Formats: sequence, structure tokens, C-alpha cells
Amino acid sequence: MGGGWDIDLIDVSKPIVKDLLSGVDYKDTSLFAEYKMYIRDGSYTKCKGLRSAVELDKYFKRKIKMIDELARGNFQFARDYGMYITDDVTVFLTRDGELILGGAGAHRLEASKLLKYKKIPVFVKMLHAEFWSSEVEEGFKSYKDIFHKIRSKYIEV
Repeated sequence: MGGGWDIDLIDVSKPIVKDLLSGVDYKDTSLFAEYKMYIRDGSYTKCKGLRSAVELDKYFKRKIKMIDELARGNFQFARDYGMYITDDVTVFLTRDGELILGGAGAHRLEASKLLKYKKIPVFVKMLHAEFWSSEVEEGFKSYKDIFHKIRSKYIEV
């Protein structure tokens, strides 16, 4: 995909992960309060589609389980938590060959960084057209060649 989507990037760090790793009760976090308010106001799209206090508790308990597993050195995929593959750490490849977070998996990525993981598996969702063109010019003939290069060089936390 072409365009300027890879130029003006936003901060996607997740402070709640640091709180949870530090032992803060999830009900005492600002994100819990924010989501609780959205549910009360009926703004479901702003809080992952959660519609009740029960769903909110389940959401946070899944996050805690994921963080606990990562802290034990056990990186798991979204499907291991009853989620979809599209919820895995999703990345886009920029025109310069950099990997940027592409929507999902921000909590796992943040926890992996804080826990000093060196590499994690990711789901590459999109390549910038200019990156693809430059790689083809260098002699890569297929997605397989490029993904091998990405795997060996870029997938680091």
C-alpha cells in the first residue's frame, strides 16, 4: 500500500502494562475507570465493544493472564487467549523497512519490551509499496524472499 501512513506516527505505548507488572490492581487503573465510564455512557466502540462490568472484568483478567505468561517467559498468541489471529501483534512495514505497530497487540508488545524480550513473533499485515518496489529492484522475486529478510533482520522488540 502506498501513501503517507508511515510518516506521522503516534505513540502507542500502553502505561497500563507497566502498572499491572508493578502489581497495581486493574480496578485502580485509569484505563479501567475510562472503560467503565464508556460502558456506563453506552460508548461501546470506545472500549473494545465491552458492554458490561462482567465483560470489562474478563477483558482485564485476560490482559493480566497474558502479562503473567510473558513474565514467565511464555509468549502466547492471541488464539491462546480465545482471541482472533488479527489480535496478535500486528505490524506494518514502512517505506524505509521499519516495522511499526499496525493496530493490534500493543499490550503484548509493551509487556515484551518491559520484560526485555529480544524478539517476538508478529503478524505482518501490510508492506508499503515503496519498500516492495525497492526490494524487487534489489532482486527479490517474491513475498517469501522479502519475509525471510524481514524475519532475519527486523522482528526485534
